Amino acid sequence: GADLEIDLGGQQWIVLSYSLALASLYLVAGALGDRLGRRKMFILGTVGFAAASALGGVAPNAAVLLLARVLQGAAGALLTTGSLSLLRSTFGEASGRAIGVWTAGTGAVSLAGPPLGGALVEWASWRWIFFLNVPLAVGAVYFAWLGRGAATRGEQTTSRLDVVGAALVAVAFGFITYGLVQAGEQGFAAVGWAFGLGAAALGGFLVREFRAREPLLPLALFRNRDFTLVNVATLFVYSALAGSTFYLVLFLQSVVQYTPFEAGLLLLPSTVV
Repeated sequence: GADLEIDLGGQQWIVLSYSLALASLYLVAGALGDRLGRRKMFILGTVGFAAASALGGVAPNAAVLLLARVLQGAAGALLTTGSLSLLRSTFGEASGRAIGVWTAGTGAVSLAGPPLGGALVEWASWRWIFFLNVPLAVGAVYFAWLGRGAATRGEQTTSRLDVVGAALVAVAFGFITYGLVQAGEQGFAAVGWAFGLGAAALGGFLVREFRAREPLLPLALFRNRDFTLVNVATLFVYSALAGSTFYLVLFLQSVVQYTPFEAGLLLLPSTVV
């Protein structure tokens, strides 16, 4: 914020532009992985994420940084949807252990991330938070390529991509997310048009999925109560985490006058729990 003269609203968009692209393309990315190959889409997403990170690291102004974050979100959709499904298709019956290792690694990184980010901001530069992704992405691509000869099951389907459904769901989530973000600053009435467009697109998507021969999202999944409840719970958990951590870190630095590293350390207790 200080380096590029970005106000609070701009700082929100630096964080949320990534979420906007990710939310808009999540279902589309999963469908692309099913149809074009999960390993291929995972590698493409990882390379794209590294390139977008490098652009964010050299960003001369807020506009370029915002663009980099949007591109990160688009690539991140391919990366994240491909990672877990690729583990399942590659390891088969041993996928339980593989997912356990994957989860443990995620937990370890979640613990190390905030203090490391605070240290980089305080003693190096915020730009290194982006540059750090590049060697990690190179390693991820190397290992994904190394495992290409592994016996995979169901890594790619021959069904066609529902292009209309993909466009509708991207527009729906994009406008709804945009409306939720801007409503805090402008009021819900001012962004009612975004909710209207998002709701119309979402309605069109549901009608399309009911009628499609090969739907992007089989709506019959939601007849399973456990599946539905887990998704609702996940929505609440990540909404709470995203909102609280963003403002907590800003509050600790701007009001309590803690350093970035100290603010990062204070996120550890919630992560440990």
